[in-house]
Amino acid sequence: MPGYLRYTYALDDRELERLRRDLSARNQTLFEVEKTPCKVLDPKLPVAYALPEAWNQGSCRRRGSWYRQSEKAGKYIVGSAFRLEGFPGGTVINEANFSPPRLPGREEQLELIRSEVYQSEKPDDWEKVESLEVMELYKDFKSMGTREIPALIKRLKPLGLRGLAKATILFREIFVTNCANHANFLDPRYLVEENGEKIPYSISNNTLFLCSACAEIFDIVGSKFPTKLVVPCLGAAIYGTMEVNRYYRVEKLK
Repeated sequence: MPGYLRYTYALDDRELERLRRDLSARNQTLFEVEKTPCKVLDPKLPVAYALPEAWNQGSCRRRGSWYRQSEKAGKYIVGSAFRLEGFPGGTVINEANFSPPRLPGREEQLELIRSEVYQSEKPDDWEKVESLEVMELYKDFKSMGTREIPALIKRLKPLGLRGLAKATILFREIFVTNCANHANFLDPRYLVEENGEKIPYSISNNTLFLCSACAEIFDIVGSKFPTKLVVPCLGAAIYGTMEVNRYYRVEKLK
């Protein structure tokens, strides 16, 4: 069986309509996804697109801030099982046989967050986390967590924290990694080199500790690097059916 293969594009209104006509002429359907842009990554959909508004709702409301301040803002994100000839830009995504040579510890993650590039480029809404989101994520972490999550919860037990207080402390632990991960694609300190090309990679190989990996997959964050090695977040795994805890190679189309 072939491995994962997906192409992504950011198209304006005219380009999307041209794509719709091209597909219709070949008796193919252009699907509109609901709820989350991550769904366009699902290989079961031959060609699918997400509305710009999808980045403003539900779980994407805060995370979508990366899209809203990017040059792709207002465009339709398209995912395809095959290359769309005649359409500009885009990325191609494949499974990668990659193991990171080094992953940062907590102090090193904090150093990434202190990067001037990250501090100047992060969207204002990215760090505005609402209590409801924290509680929802806490429930997800408890039900889907690997051994790291119970270990974090156990560390909090002597503090006597309950409810939102416990969820907030746990979220802060994970949110540091969320922020540091984006920082590493903006101003990489954890990368590999191939033929002189610098390739940044996700600073955690645990899906539960990552957030909005779509920003890297759709070339919204780290766009100055032609190649990235990205571990999917929960959204990409649940809605895009990408494999958890593994690296994917994301390359700009030439």
